[in-house]
Amino acid sequence: VVVGGGGGGSPESQKLCMDIYYSMIVTEYKCTSTINRVERFTIDFLSEMVHDNQVRGEAFYRMLEEELKQRFATDVAHTKLPGALFLDHIGHLHDLMLSLLKFPTTGIYEDERTSRALALMDYLRKKDESGNIRKEMYFRYVDFLVELHAELKNYQEAGITLLLEVDMLDWKDNMLEPRGEFPRESEKQRKERLLQNAISFFTTGQDWERAIEMCERLEAFYRYDVFDYDFLASVLRQEAELFHKIASTPRFYPSYYRVIFCGEFEDEENGNEYVYRGGRLEKVMNFTQRIKRKYPDAKLVMRWSPKEEDLKEHKKIIAITTLKLPSWQVIAEKELLSEEEKKRVLKLRSNPHVTEPVMQYFENNNRSVFMYEKPEQRAKEKRPANEFKELWIRQTFLVSEASFPTVRRRCRVVSKKEFMLTPIENATNLVHEKNCQILKEMKKVSAAAAEAMSAGGGMGRV
Repeated sequence: VVVGGGGGGSPESQKLCMDIYYSMIVTEYKCTSTINRVERFTIDFLSEMVHDNQVRGEAFYRMLEEELKQRFATDVAHTKLPGALFLDHIGHLHDLMLSLLKFPTTGIYEDERTSRALALMDYLRKKDESGNIRKEMYFRYVDFLVELHAELKNYQEAGITLLLEVDMLDWKDNMLEPRGEFPRESEKQRKERLLQNAISFFTTGQDWERAIEMCERLEAFYRYDVFDYDFLASVLRQEAELFHKIASTPRFYPSYYRVIFCGEFEDEENGNEYVYRGGRLEKVMNFTQRIKRKYPDAKLVMRWSPKEEDLKEHKKIIAITTLKLPSWQVIAEKELLSEEEKKRVLKLRSNPHVTEPVMQYFENNNRSVFMYEKPEQRAKEKRPANEFKELWIRQTFLVSEASFPTVRRRCRVVSKKEFMLTPIENATNLVHEKNCQILKEMKKVSAAAAEAMSAGGGMGRV
């Protein structure tokens, strides 16, 4: 019925369609005291129209808004209809959809498209008056975000995004309608399929630990729910291979960068401070070139903050700083960890059997605390004989709004803490870092020797 009012046809046919549509609203409200079903139908239809033809979708929305405002205002017989709330929901979703579609479908606008999709998903996840979540539309935007990350080879982010849908599904037999590449199938079959897809993404992205977690979820399903021991055996073999990869395959982890936007930027960016997750093996030069391509009219400065003369000479300034990942021990000492996280860190670090690959993964994942350092020379002489004697270090710890990796590769900084290191503390830290590097190399040599001994028929671990 609503399709007939989608901007085409004669005024008479459009009026007839609106009469029927409005009577549906009135009838549902009389029967249920809500208009949730009509609202869900309208939102689904509007979403399809806006994505298929933005101009036609915009024309339909304007016509719908104008007609309903007039009818809600003049319908004396049905004054209790929640018309204002209904129009507010439709209007807000329409604006969110348009904000997503205004960006070109290229990798350069990954951050904007991701943030707009997540804002839309957050709104859809809110419960309506009857306590329901608009799951079907929410899942469509999960598909959108997974496809976006997969195209950009952000495989960890694609797998984590898939889990947004996985965690909303149960191991039940009720049937789900087809959607995109998914056929009509039971809810538990859909959940199984999504977990298998997540394993594939995590494996490709060398996040074998998360892939193992997904295998364990499937393992429980095959073992205790459907008793499919052939599939169980297959998953266990896959899990064993993943453990072998952790133990034997070197991995490279991405760098992180602090980016500040100053000047005439969009409201979302202007004056804000972000943590960016770079690509694997992406160096700071490649990262800055990527930022420069996106903002060709901005001045890039590789310092902690823009100088006053920079702000006077340029309308747009972007300051970029390479971030360090402070050790969990340092984060705990600075009281930037919860008590639960402190216990987890202590348990892992106090275990002498934790290997270097396991510790490296632990140090590079689930990170929300980052650090950069700024030296301050406090010697009175311009060229002191011993420059380290009065060299103080200002450490700034940043906390991002989400832990990386997550469903996006850019997160806003939500808090920060500063600490001053005395010259003695700075020297002590440098010695400690050098000792840690030596210990890592010693562990590598010991592991290689043990492997060679094992291959030669020597004794195994006691």
